[in-house]
Amino acid sequence: MDAPLYVRPGAEPPLARLLTDWLFLHSIVDTLGSPFNVLIPEAVAENAARFRAVYRRHRLTGRVYFAHKADRSSALLR
Repeated sequence: MDAPLYVRPGAEPPLARLLTDWLFLHSIVDTLGSPFNVLIPEAVAENAARFRAVYRRHRLTGRVYFAHKADRSSALLR
């Protein structure tokens, strides 16, 4: 097996659409530099809702906590 193994990461919309927009991504790199983080607040909210749904479905108590990475993004805080 000489060919390198490549596994395409799973991405749901709207991230999947963003990752196919090469011109837009290159313009972000040209403007902001690299590396940069992509944060989609709606996707974060959906993921948190999914965690909470598991708690409800199994009649568990708990909380979902977020860590704010030191990348200057205030999107999660808002």
